[in-house]
Amino acid sequence: MRRESHTIAALERARKVAGDEEAMLALQSAADYADREGDHGSAWVARETLLDRSHATDRVREQLAAFAWMLHSKSRRTPSYWGNPLMWTYKWVAVNLAHSADLTREQIDALIEAMRQRYEAEGLGTAPIQAVQLELAIQMGRAVDSEELFKAWKSNQSTAGADCPACVRLTEVEYLLACGKLTEALEHGQPLLDRKMRCAVVPHTTYAHFLLPLIEAGDLAQAGKMHGRGVRMLRQLEGCGSTFATHACYYACARKWKKSFELLTPRLGTILRAKAANIQLLALLAMELACATAIEHRVGAAPLSLPAVVPERPADGSWDLVELGRWAQDQADTLAKRLDLRNGNDAKSSILERWRTIRSAGLELPLN
Repeated sequence: MRRESHTIAALERARKVAGDEEAMLALQSAADYADREGDHGSAWVARETLLDRSHATDRVREQLAAFAWMLHSKSRRTPSYWGNPLMWTYKWVAVNLAHSADLTREQIDALIEAMRQRYEAEGLGTAPIQAVQLELAIQMGRAVDSEELFKAWKSNQSTAGADCPACVRLTEVEYLLACGKLTEALEHGQPLLDRKMRCAVVPHTTYAHFLLPLIEAGDLAQAGKMHGRGVRMLRQLEGCGSTFATHACYYACARKWKKSFELLTPRLGTILRAKAANIQLLALLAMELACATAIEHRVGAAPLSLPAVVPERPADGSWDLVELGRWAQDQADTLAKRLDLRNGNDAKSSILERWRTIRSAGLELPLN
């Protein structure tokens, strides 16, 4: 095969891949070939396609890298993609900035300011900037300080562009939940919960947001319904690791540790390798809780299909659950402290402790 054909062959292979995460890796390989061969057009196409297939996955690093390359390659852009389409993608990439524990708050603010300037230069509205700022505030534990931002965003929807109504409604629900307004969130989220408003990942991911607040409010029956509906819909999704992890936490607290591992482990390798901090944190927590529940059932070791990124892999494939649980807990605590230090609060450590308290309480959590 001549060197010049490597890029085209790699693009053709990627187009035949059904799974989005596997396709992203194939497209990254195609982009690398194109870079080495100086084929800027194919490099753009590979990254454009990678971004299109990234939105429902957990591969945040690959998404950020592809977008950064395209954003700084205006001189060799394709006319069909530069401008509104690329700026639309900007929103979905920017909301993932909080996933990087290596970025400071100042760096994140600077990146959002750069986004604002680019939107202004393209003559686009300000609602997408406000939406990203609100999403980041929710992820970084600062929702309660963002009431004015929430109101400004809500009153500015005429400049939002072609935003998905279901995704907009989910952001509103997430904000209400983050502010401790469970009743309002349930009322506002009813069209999602009834599946009257939906998209590729909503309401699939919606139910998980309600699990912890409902359990803490004592509405275990409603929490069980949310868990059952959410798990059934999750089977259709490839990414959305934080949603899988949250339902795995529920299973562990319901003393179904095997189901917790069964739900989580097929996605654990991708989650841990992707290093999307908020997703990784919940996955580690689910592992910890599942191990603790198994130990309470006097199960000291179990054969588990865990990825190679989990250290001290046993030769016989039977994991010491005390050691595994301790490792997951240490990793989760360390990551939560890093995020809290960056975010300026204790929101992430609080989430860990809230789930740990529920598991220790031995509640009769229903499974529907």
